[in-house]
Amino acid sequence: MFPEPLVFFGFPIYLFGIFASFSILLGYVIVSRDMERLGIGTDILPDFALAMLLPSFLIARLTFVLLHWDLYASSPIDFFKLGEGGLALSGGLIGGAAGAYVFCLIKRLPPGRVADATAPGLSLGLAVSRLGCWFAGCCYGKPTDLPWAVKFQNLLAVARPLEIPLHPTQIYAFLIGLGIFALLMFLRSRTTFRGEVMLVFLIMVSGTRMFLDLYRSDAQLYMTLLMLLIFTFSLIRYVQLKLKQRSFVMSRPRLGLSVLLITAVLFAACGIIKTDKLSRGHDILQGDVDAIVNGVTKEKEILKLFGPPTKIRDTEEGQEFMYEYAKSGGPRWDLVVNVGGSTKTKTLLIWIDKNGVVTDHAFKST
Repeated sequence: MFPEPLVFFGFPIYLFGIFASFSILLGYVIVSRDMERLGIGTDILPDFALAMLLPSFLIARLTFVLLHWDLYASSPIDFFKLGEGGLALSGGLIGGAAGAYVFCLIKRLPPGRVADATAPGLSLGLAVSRLGCWFAGCCYGKPTDLPWAVKFQNLLAVARPLEIPLHPTQIYAFLIGLGIFALLMFLRSRTTFRGEVMLVFLIMVSGTRMFLDLYRSDAQLYMTLLMLLIFTFSLIRYVQLKLKQRSFVMSRPRLGLSVLLITAVLFAACGIIKTDKLSRGHDILQGDVDAIVNGVTKEKEILKLFGPPTKIRDTEEGQEFMYEYAKSGGPRWDLVVNVGGSTKTKTLLIWIDKNGVVTDHAFKST
Protein backbone atom coordinates (compact mmCIF):
# COMPACT_ATOMS: atom_id res chain seq x y z
CA MET A 1 0.00 0.00 0.00
CA PHE A 2 1.80 3.09 -1.25
CA PRO A 3 -0.66 5.81 -2.34
CA GLU A 4 1.88 8.64 -2.27
CA PRO A 5 3.19 9.74 -5.67
CA LEU A 6 6.79 9.21 -6.71
CA VAL A 7 8.22 12.56 -7.83
CA PHE A 8 10.43 12.55 -10.92
CA PHE A 9 11.79 15.91 -12.09
CA GLY A 10 8.96 17.65 -10.27
CA PHE A 11 6.17 15.49 -11.73
CA PRO A 12 4.11 13.26 -9.41
CA ILE A 13 3.71 9.68 -10.67
CA TYR A 14 1.36 7.31 -8.84
CA LEU A 15 1.92 3.57 -8.63
CA PHE A 16 -1.69 3.09 -9.69
CA GLY A 17 -0.88 4.78 -12.99
CA ILE A 18 2.34 2.82 -13.38
CA PHE A 19 0.56 -0.50 -13.02
CA ALA A 20 -2.26 0.66 -15.30
CA SER A 21 0.27 1.56 -18.00
CA PHE A 22 2.15 -1.70 -17.50
CA SER A 23 -1.09 -3.69 -17.79
CA ILE A 24 -1.86 -2.03 -21.14
CA LEU A 25 1.67 -2.74 -22.41
CA LEU A 26 1.55 -6.36 -21.25
CA GLY A 27 -1.88 -6.87 -22.81
CA TYR A 28 -0.62 -5.33 -26.06
CA VAL A 29 2.25 -7.85 -26.25
CA ILE A 30 -0.05 -10.83 -25.59
CA VAL A 31 -2.60 -9.64 -28.18
CA SER A 32 0.18 -9.09 -30.74
CA ARG A 33 1.39 -12.68 -30.37
CA ASP A 34 -2.12 -14.10 -30.58
CA MET A 35 -2.86 -12.10 -33.73
CA GLU A 36 0.27 -13.50 -35.33
CA ARG A 37 -0.74 -17.03 -34.30
CA LEU A 38 -4.21 -16.62 -35.80
CA GLY A 39 -2.83 -15.12 -39.02
CA ILE A 40 -4.55 -11.75 -38.62
CA GLY A 41 -1.44 -9.64 -38.94
CA THR A 42 -0.06 -7.15 -36.45
CA ASP A 43 0.20 -4.08 -38.68
CA ILE A 44 -3.33 -3.08 -37.66
CA LEU A 45 -2.70 -3.56 -33.94
CA PRO A 46 -1.80 0.07 -33.04
CA ASP A 47 -4.98 1.38 -34.66
CA PHE A 48 -7.01 -1.47 -33.16
CA ALA A 49 -5.65 -0.78 -29.68
CA LEU A 50 -6.57 2.91 -29.96
CA ALA A 51 -10.04 2.07 -31.31
CA MET A 52 -10.65 -0.21 -28.34
CA LEU A 53 -8.92 1.63 -25.48
CA LEU A 54 -10.28 5.12 -26.14
CA PRO A 55 -14.02 4.24 -25.96
CA SER A 56 -13.27 1.76 -23.18
CA PHE A 57 -11.71 4.50 -21.06
CA LEU A 58 -14.41 7.07 -21.84
CA ILE A 59 -17.34 4.73 -21.18
CA ALA A 60 -15.67 3.39 -18.03
CA ARG A 61 -15.31 6.95 -16.75
CA LEU A 62 -18.84 7.92 -17.77
CA THR A 63 -20.28 4.81 -16.09
CA PHE A 64 -18.41 5.57 -12.86
CA VAL A 65 -19.64 9.18 -12.83
CA LEU A 66 -23.24 8.15 -13.46
CA LEU A 67 -23.09 5.54 -10.70
CA HIS A 68 -21.71 8.18 -8.31
CA TRP A 69 -23.73 11.10 -9.68
CA ASP A 70 -24.45 12.43 -6.20
CA LEU A 71 -20.74 13.26 -5.95
CA TYR A 72 -20.62 14.98 -9.37
CA ALA A 73 -24.05 16.67 -9.61
CA SER A 74 -22.86 19.90 -8.02
CA SER A 75 -19.74 20.06 -10.21
CA PRO A 76 -20.01 18.05 -13.47
CA ILE A 77 -16.69 19.48 -14.59
CA ASP A 78 -15.09 17.03 -12.14
CA PHE A 79 -15.71 14.40 -14.82
CA PHE A 80 -12.45 15.57 -16.39
CA LYS A 81 -10.44 15.31 -13.16
CA LEU A 82 -8.94 12.02 -14.24
CA GLY A 83 -6.12 12.26 -11.74
CA GLU A 84 -8.61 11.58 -8.94
CA GLY A 85 -9.43 8.15 -10.40
CA GLY A 86 -12.82 6.55 -10.98
CA LEU A 87 -13.36 3.91 -13.68
CA ALA A 88 -16.06 1.22 -13.88
CA LEU A 89 -15.09 -2.23 -15.17
CA SER A 90 -18.49 -2.89 -16.76
CA GLY A 91 -18.39 0.37 -18.71
CA GLY A 92 -14.86 -0.39 -19.85
CA LEU A 93 -15.90 -3.80 -21.17
CA ILE A 94 -18.88 -2.38 -23.05
CA GLY A 95 -16.94 0.56 -24.51
CA GLY A 96 -13.99 -1.60 -25.53
CA ALA A 97 -16.24 -4.22 -27.14
CA ALA A 98 -18.15 -1.57 -29.09
CA GLY A 99 -14.97 0.12 -30.31
CA ALA A 100 -13.39 -3.19 -31.33
CA TYR A 101 -16.53 -4.32 -33.19
CA VAL A 102 -16.83 -1.07 -35.17
CA PHE A 103 -13.13 -1.27 -36.05
CA CYS A 104 -13.58 -4.84 -37.35
CA LEU A 105 -16.52 -3.74 -39.50
CA ILE A 106 -14.57 -0.84 -40.99
CA LYS A 107 -11.46 -2.95 -41.68
CA ARG A 108 -13.54 -5.99 -42.72
CA LEU A 109 -11.90 -8.24 -40.16
CA PRO A 110 -13.56 -11.37 -38.66
CA PRO A 111 -14.86 -10.11 -35.27
CA GLY A 112 -14.85 -13.56 -33.66
CA ARG A 113 -11.23 -14.27 -34.52
CA VAL A 114 -10.08 -10.80 -33.44
CA ALA A 115 -12.02 -11.17 -30.19
CA ASP A 116 -10.33 -14.51 -29.46
CA ALA A 117 -6.91 -12.91 -30.03
CA THR A 118 -7.80 -10.05 -27.69
CA ALA A 119 -9.30 -11.91 -24.72
CA PRO A 120 -6.12 -13.39 -23.13
CA GLY A 121 -4.34 -10.03 -23.25
CA LEU A 122 -7.33 -8.31 -21.70
CA SER A 123 -7.53 -10.83 -18.87
CA LEU A 124 -3.86 -10.49 -17.97
CA GLY A 125 -4.01 -6.69 -18.24
CA LEU A 126 -7.00 -6.53 -15.91
CA ALA A 127 -5.25 -8.80 -13.41
CA VAL A 128 -2.09 -6.66 -13.30
CA SER A 129 -4.10 -3.43 -13.01
CA ARG A 130 -5.55 -4.74 -9.72
CA LEU A 131 -2.09 -4.45 -8.18
CA GLY A 132 -2.38 -0.72 -8.85
CA CYS A 133 -5.68 -0.77 -6.94
CA TRP A 134 -3.85 -2.49 -4.09
CA PHE A 135 -1.30 0.30 -3.80
CA ALA A 136 -3.94 3.05 -4.11
CA GLY A 137 -6.29 1.36 -1.63
CA CYS A 138 -9.29 1.53 -3.97
CA CYS A 139 -11.72 -1.35 -4.64
CA TYR A 140 -11.23 -2.23 -0.97
CA GLY A 141 -12.97 -4.99 0.96
CA LYS A 142 -15.27 -5.28 3.93
CA PRO A 143 -13.98 -5.70 7.51
CA THR A 144 -13.00 -9.27 8.39
CA ASP A 145 -11.12 -11.21 11.03
CA LEU A 146 -9.51 -13.64 8.57
CA PRO A 147 -5.78 -14.19 9.10
CA TRP A 148 -4.89 -12.74 5.68
CA ALA A 149 -6.82 -9.50 6.27
CA VAL A 150 -4.99 -6.25 5.54
CA LYS A 151 -4.92 -2.84 7.21
CA PHE A 152 -4.60 0.44 5.35
CA GLN A 153 -2.90 3.12 7.45
CA ASN A 154 -1.95 5.90 5.07
CA LEU A 155 -4.40 8.83 5.06
CA LEU A 156 -4.04 9.11 1.27
CA ALA A 157 -5.37 5.60 0.77
CA VAL A 158 -8.91 5.39 -0.62
CA ALA A 159 -9.80 2.48 1.69
CA ARG A 160 -11.82 3.19 4.82
CA PRO A 161 -11.82 2.71 7.73
CA LEU A 162 -8.09 2.90 8.33
CA GLU A 163 -6.25 0.44 10.58
CA ILE A 164 -9.19 -1.99 10.47
CA PRO A 165 -8.63 -5.52 9.02
CA LEU A 166 -10.25 -5.68 5.57
CA HIS A 167 -10.66 -8.33 2.89
CA PRO A 168 -7.77 -7.89 0.38
CA THR A 169 -10.23 -7.86 -2.53
CA GLN A 170 -7.62 -6.35 -4.84
CA ILE A 171 -5.42 -9.43 -4.35
CA TYR A 172 -8.45 -11.69 -4.79
CA ALA A 173 -9.12 -10.00 -8.13
CA PHE A 174 -5.46 -10.27 -9.15
CA LEU A 175 -5.31 -14.02 -8.44
CA ILE A 176 -8.66 -14.64 -10.12
CA GLY A 177 -7.46 -12.67 -13.15
CA LEU A 178 -4.34 -14.84 -13.38
CA GLY A 179 -6.55 -17.93 -13.21
CA ILE A 180 -8.77 -16.64 -16.03
CA PHE A 181 -5.70 -15.86 -18.12
CA ALA A 182 -4.37 -19.40 -17.61
CA LEU A 183 -7.77 -20.86 -18.56
CA LEU A 184 -7.94 -18.81 -21.76
CA MET A 185 -4.39 -19.74 -22.75
CA PHE A 186 -5.34 -23.41 -22.32
CA LEU A 187 -8.60 -22.96 -24.23
CA ARG A 188 -7.36 -20.92 -27.19
CA SER A 189 -6.04 -23.94 -29.14
CA ARG A 190 -9.09 -26.07 -28.31
CA THR A 191 -11.93 -23.86 -29.50
CA THR A 192 -14.84 -25.14 -31.60
CA PHE A 193 -16.13 -21.80 -32.91
CA ARG A 194 -14.90 -18.25 -33.43
CA GLY A 195 -15.46 -16.00 -30.45
CA GLU A 196 -15.41 -18.84 -27.91
CA VAL A 197 -12.38 -17.51 -26.02
CA MET A 198 -13.93 -14.04 -25.72
CA LEU A 199 -17.27 -15.44 -24.54
CA VAL A 200 -15.52 -17.51 -21.86
CA PHE A 201 -13.60 -14.37 -20.84
CA LEU A 202 -16.83 -12.35 -20.47
CA ILE A 203 -18.55 -15.15 -18.56
CA MET A 204 -15.63 -15.59 -16.15
CA VAL A 205 -14.93 -11.87 -15.61
CA SER A 206 -18.57 -10.93 -14.97
CA GLY A 207 -19.24 -14.03 -12.87
CA THR A 208 -16.20 -13.57 -10.62
CA ARG A 209 -16.92 -9.84 -10.30
CA MET A 210 -20.39 -10.63 -8.91
CA PHE A 211 -18.72 -13.00 -6.45
CA LEU A 212 -16.14 -10.39 -5.40
CA ASP A 213 -18.89 -7.80 -4.87
CA LEU A 214 -19.99 -9.87 -1.87
CA TYR A 215 -16.73 -8.88 -0.16
CA ARG A 216 -16.21 -5.33 -1.46
CA SER A 217 -17.23 -2.33 0.62
CA ASP A 218 -17.89 -0.19 -2.45
CA ALA A 219 -20.08 -2.72 -4.31
CA GLN A 220 -23.20 -1.23 -5.87
CA LEU A 221 -26.42 -2.82 -7.03
CA TYR A 222 -26.23 -1.21 -10.48
CA MET A 223 -22.78 -2.63 -11.12
CA THR A 224 -23.78 -6.09 -9.92
CA LEU A 225 -26.89 -6.14 -12.13
CA LEU A 226 -24.92 -4.91 -15.14
CA MET A 227 -22.39 -7.69 -14.60
CA LEU A 228 -25.29 -10.11 -14.28
CA LEU A 229 -26.60 -8.99 -17.67
CA ILE A 230 -23.18 -9.42 -19.29
CA PHE A 231 -22.88 -12.85 -17.69
CA THR A 232 -26.38 -13.89 -18.77
CA PHE A 233 -26.19 -12.84 -22.41
CA SER A 234 -22.64 -14.17 -22.82
CA LEU A 235 -23.71 -17.51 -21.38
CA ILE A 236 -26.78 -17.69 -23.64
CA ARG A 237 -24.67 -16.98 -26.72
CA TYR A 238 -22.01 -19.49 -25.64
CA VAL A 239 -24.60 -22.26 -25.17
CA GLN A 240 -26.25 -21.41 -28.50
CA LEU A 241 -22.99 -21.69 -30.43
CA LYS A 242 -21.93 -24.85 -28.60
CA LEU A 243 -25.23 -26.54 -29.41
CA LYS A 244 -24.96 -25.41 -33.01
CA GLN A 245 -21.55 -27.06 -33.30
CA ARG A 246 -23.17 -30.31 -32.18
CA SER A 247 -25.80 -30.07 -34.94
CA PHE A 248 -28.47 -29.30 -32.37
CA VAL A 249 -30.75 -26.57 -33.63
CA MET A 250 -32.49 -24.66 -30.86
CA SER A 251 -36.06 -24.01 -31.89
CA ARG A 252 -37.80 -20.75 -31.14
CA PRO A 253 -39.90 -22.28 -28.35
CA ARG A 254 -36.76 -23.71 -26.72
CA LEU A 255 -34.91 -20.44 -27.13
CA GLY A 256 -37.86 -18.54 -25.70
CA LEU A 257 -38.04 -20.92 -22.75
CA SER A 258 -34.31 -20.50 -22.10
CA VAL A 259 -34.60 -16.71 -22.11
CA LEU A 260 -37.65 -16.93 -19.82
CA LEU A 261 -35.80 -19.13 -17.33
CA ILE A 262 -32.74 -16.88 -17.30
CA THR A 263 -34.98 -13.82 -16.87
CA ALA A 264 -36.66 -15.54 -13.92
CA VAL A 265 -33.24 -16.19 -12.39
CA LEU A 266 -32.37 -12.53 -12.96
CA PHE A 267 -35.45 -11.30 -11.08
CA ALA A 268 -34.87 -13.83 -8.32
CA ALA A 269 -31.30 -12.60 -7.97
CA CYS A 270 -32.60 -9.04 -7.67
CA GLY A 271 -34.69 -10.21 -4.76
CA ILE A 272 -32.15 -12.30 -2.89
CA ILE A 273 -29.11 -10.04 -3.21
CA LYS A 274 -29.04 -7.82 -0.14
CA THR A 275 -27.27 -4.63 -1.07
CA ASP A 276 -27.11 -0.96 -0.21
CA LYS A 277 -26.14 1.92 -2.44
CA LEU A 278 -23.61 4.19 -0.80
CA SER A 279 -24.71 7.64 -1.92
CA ARG A 280 -22.40 9.90 0.03
CA GLY A 281 -19.44 9.59 2.36
CA HIS A 282 -18.11 6.70 4.40
CA ASP A 283 -20.07 5.06 7.19
CA ILE A 284 -19.90 6.79 10.58
CA LEU A 285 -19.77 4.20 13.33
CA GLN A 286 -21.05 4.97 16.81
CA GLY A 287 -17.97 3.37 18.34
CA ASP A 288 -15.69 5.77 16.46
CA VAL A 289 -17.80 8.74 17.58
CA ASP A 290 -17.61 7.53 21.20
CA ALA A 291 -13.81 7.50 20.90
CA ILE A 292 -13.76 11.30 20.47
CA VAL A 293 -12.82 13.10 23.69
CA ASN A 294 -13.30 16.86 23.68
CA GLY A 295 -10.11 18.68 24.61
CA VAL A 296 -7.98 15.57 24.05
CA THR A 297 -8.57 14.08 20.59
CA LYS A 298 -6.48 15.70 17.86
CA GLU A 299 -7.15 16.42 14.19
CA LYS A 300 -4.78 13.66 13.06
CA GLU A 301 -6.75 11.09 15.06
CA ILE A 302 -10.03 12.35 13.55
CA LEU A 303 -8.66 11.91 10.03
CA LYS A 304 -7.52 8.40 10.92
CA LEU A 305 -10.97 7.48 12.25
CA PHE A 306 -13.16 9.03 9.56
CA GLY A 307 -10.94 10.01 6.65
CA PRO A 308 -11.17 13.38 4.84
CA PRO A 309 -14.24 15.46 5.84
CA THR A 310 -17.16 15.87 3.47
CA LYS A 311 -17.02 19.62 4.08
CA ILE A 312 -14.66 21.99 5.93
CA ARG A 313 -15.65 25.43 7.23
CA ASP A 314 -13.25 27.94 8.74
CA THR A 315 -14.38 29.51 12.03
CA GLU A 316 -12.97 32.15 14.34
CA GLU A 317 -11.82 29.45 16.76
CA GLY A 318 -10.39 27.11 14.13
CA GLN A 319 -12.22 24.75 11.77
CA GLU A 320 -15.48 22.81 11.54
CA PHE A 321 -15.34 19.33 10.03
CA MET A 322 -18.58 17.89 8.64
CA TYR A 323 -19.01 14.21 7.84
CA GLU A 324 -22.13 13.13 5.97
CA TYR A 325 -23.26 9.60 5.21
CA ALA A 326 -26.35 8.41 3.34
CA LYS A 327 -27.32 4.87 2.45
CA SER A 328 -30.43 3.87 0.50
CA GLY A 329 -31.76 0.36 0.99
CA GLY A 330 -31.77 -2.08 -1.91
CA PRO A 331 -33.31 -5.51 -2.54
CA ARG A 332 -33.68 -7.78 0.48
CA TRP A 333 -33.61 -11.51 1.18
CA ASP A 334 -37.30 -11.97 0.45
CA LEU A 335 -37.32 -12.86 -3.29
CA VAL A 336 -39.23 -9.66 -3.89
CA VAL A 337 -37.73 -6.71 -5.73
CA ASN A 338 -37.93 -3.84 -3.28
CA VAL A 339 -36.40 -0.88 -5.09
CA GLY A 340 -37.58 1.77 -2.67
CA GLY A 341 -36.12 0.67 0.62
CA SER A 342 -35.38 2.97 3.52
CA THR A 343 -32.72 5.64 3.70
CA LYS A 344 -30.33 6.02 6.60
CA THR A 345 -28.48 9.29 7.08
CA LYS A 346 -25.75 10.23 9.53
CA THR A 347 -24.17 13.61 10.18
CA LEU A 348 -21.15 14.29 12.36
CA LEU A 349 -19.89 17.79 13.18
CA ILE A 350 -16.48 18.25 14.79
CA TRP A 351 -15.06 21.58 15.93
CA ILE A 352 -11.26 21.85 16.07
CA ASP A 353 -9.29 24.75 17.50
CA LYS A 354 -6.27 26.37 15.92
CA ASN A 355 -3.97 23.94 17.75
CA GLY A 356 -5.65 20.96 16.10
CA VAL A 357 -7.52 19.78 19.22
CA VAL A 358 -11.22 18.86 19.24
CA THR A 359 -13.26 21.32 21.29
CA ASP A 360 -16.72 19.82 20.69
CA HIS A 361 -18.62 17.42 18.43
CA ALA A 362 -22.24 16.50 17.57
CA PHE A 363 -23.58 13.33 15.99
CA LYS A 364 -27.02 12.68 14.48
CA SER A 365 -28.31 9.44 12.95
CA THR A 366 -31.74 8.89 11.38
